[in-house]
Amino acid sequence: MLKKQLLTFLCLAAADLGGLLIALVAGLFLRQAILPLFTDLFATEAPWRLEYFWLFAISIGVFAYEGLYARRRTAWEELRHLLRGATVAFVLFLAVMTLLKAGADISRPAVFLAWVLAPWFLVAIRLKFKILLLKTAFWPRSVLFAGCGPEAIQLAAQMQKFQELGYVLSGFLCGEGQDPNGTGANLGGLDALEAVLEGQSVYEVIIALPAESRLTQFDLLRRAEALVPKVSVLPELFDADKLNVEVEKVERYFLLSFQNNLMKRSNRHLKSAAEIVVLFVSLPVWAPLLLVLAVAVKFSSPGPVLFRQARIGRDGSSFGCLKFRTMVADAEERLAEYLQKHPEVRAEWEAERKLKNDPRVTPVGHFLRRTSLDELPQVLNVLGGQMSLVGPRPIVADEIEKYGEYFQYYRAVCPGLSGLWQVSGRNDVDYQQRVMLDTFYVRNWSLWLDFMILLRTLPAVLKREGAY
Repeated sequence: MLKKQLLTFLCLAAADLGGLLIALVAGLFLRQAILPLFTDLFATEAPWRLEYFWLFAISIGVFAYEGLYARRRTAWEELRHLLRGATVAFVLFLAVMTLLKAGADISRPAVFLAWVLAPWFLVAIRLKFKILLLKTAFWPRSVLFAGCGPEAIQLAAQMQKFQELGYVLSGFLCGEGQDPNGTGANLGGLDALEAVLEGQSVYEVIIALPAESRLTQFDLLRRAEALVPKVSVLPELFDADKLNVEVEKVERYFLLSFQNNLMKRSNRHLKSAAEIVVLFVSLPVWAPLLLVLAVAVKFSSPGPVLFRQARIGRDGSSFGCLKFRTMVADAEERLAEYLQKHPEVRAEWEAERKLKNDPRVTPVGHFLRRTSLDELPQVLNVLGGQMSLVGPRPIVADEIEKYGEYFQYYRAVCPGLSGLWQVSGRNDVDYQQRVMLDTFYVRNWSLWLDFMILLRTLPAVLKREGAY
């Protein structure tokens, strides 16, 4: 086990050193390109100068402290730790250079540019490295599930979806009353735990049993701890996968603390301020595009440029949500006529309020919908305080009943131009999953989550995932 941990550390550390070197070279190059008139004020140093070895050593130490060589995270989660780790490492590097009086010739602008670029190079190289390491004998980790309920099956699917985690499913042991159908790897009952572990090389056992099986969970925990390096428990609490959870320790006891981040007024003000800054910084990008698309809509078919629809906003109030018009002017009449002639598509309309092949959509409208650019005018709703850049998608009054008891979370915040639903497949995600994604977002909000969603929005738009 120690040998595998050492090999993992060496491989990932080598990847990090490569990423830091690339970021440093790029920083030095960009500094020369951006500041050609100041070459006399800043020394032109090579990235292999002795001083930069301090940066490499400090970074590896900070990354180790962040758990980047021991814990397994998805690329998006790892990026958050790399951003924080790189910031600490570069600050410490400059501090060491100042204390040792060894950094007089170090280009501060180059170091700053390297700091900006480093996390992105690091996460990309790490992702490629980890996928390559799946072919080795020391990186993959076999996982056995004690339990085969729906939560266990969904967790196993998520663990295998992210290849960089390196998890390999050994199979499931099914508890009493659990349905093994669909697991594809049922290895028997819980009493077969020892036999299965002796017959396979398993690194981790994940106990995923119903809450009423508490005594069985403790028994499995005791039995598994003596046989595998790691045992985890998937708690079956009501909506536990949608709660922001922190662990609080009191002597030998621990508590699970649940928080709803966007219920705090200070967090809502912080979110609004950050989004206004993002909008104004990106003004040169979206303002010209808004104008060009408005002209295209105007000359494509008769009717107004913008379409305003009543949507439900914060506190359940109604507001006019803006979109580019993507349909013909007499859309409602055509819809009624179409549904009457094609009763087979009425169920699709009543379930999702959308049609994949909507006869009312204009040619320019098809393009706008497929690229999600029809929603660009909603930046005006954001500036007007009716919407946010990121949040639950705005719904119409008829959809409130579909949220049921979860509507309290929707109405607690402003709806968003983008959100978890959009970057998770959009219309390919059923409505119940959409409700759960919106609830998860409100309960687990953070500036990092907003940042991650905005980063994932552009690839989702380019791939046209679930857009029609």
